[in-house]
Amino acid sequence: MGSKNVLLNGRLLLNASLYYIDWSDMQGSEPPQDLMGNVINSAAVIGNIGDASSKGLEIETSYFVTDNFSVDFGIALNEANFDGDTQYDAAARYYYYQCDRPVIMEGERCGNSDVGGNQLPRNSETQVVAGINYKRTLSDDWSIDMRLGANYQSEQFITPLNQAYIPARTLFNADAHLEFGEHWNLGIWAKNLTDREYIGGILIVSEQNKLIVSQGLGRSMGATLSYQF
Repeated sequence: MGSKNVLLNGRLLLNASLYYIDWSDMQGSEPPQDLMGNVINSAAVIGNIGDASSKGLEIETSYFVTDNFSVDFGIALNEANFDGDTQYDAAARYYYYQCDRPVIMEGERCGNSDVGGNQLPRNSETQVVAGINYKRTLSDDWSIDMRLGANYQSEQFITPLNQAYIPARTLFNADAHLEFGEHWNLGIWAKNLTDREYIGGILIVSEQNKLIVSQGLGRSMGATLSYQF
């Protein structure tokens, strides 16, 4: 359910939406196993974990302060959880979720497979994007378009166990484009302006019960020249 609006004689854009999703046998990553229930390699496979639901709100707005200067803002709020009776077999068999034994024998089940109510993995409860924009026509064949933007995402859990997670982060980016002639575009861009160190992703190695962490890209800058036919 949503609403799209253009207000103040076209200077203000305001869109909003509400949604609800009900999953049955939601798919997700699981450790692969043989017919005996043993992990057979370090890669993950896609399986049906259990039922889940997601509900959220999204808002998008932009406002032209002047004919050339504008600001924009967007936010997404999402609550996505496994249903109360969801059982994640890998929790007890491979990750030993909430297991208090000091020694685990090979192939032994230990711990709790109940992940009901846990947040869905790889999902941020809050995401925000905001930007400042400037666009101006310099002459009949020349125009410039510049933007300084920021994006934020809250923490993301890695597995249905909700133990390991990717921390929240905010990144700043900037770009400028000069259009000239009828077909040329020269762009200059910079990503992660503050050179923030952050986690770019995490790979699960089920066989060894490990997480391999990769670092996100540092500050990068470049230029592009394009020709449109």
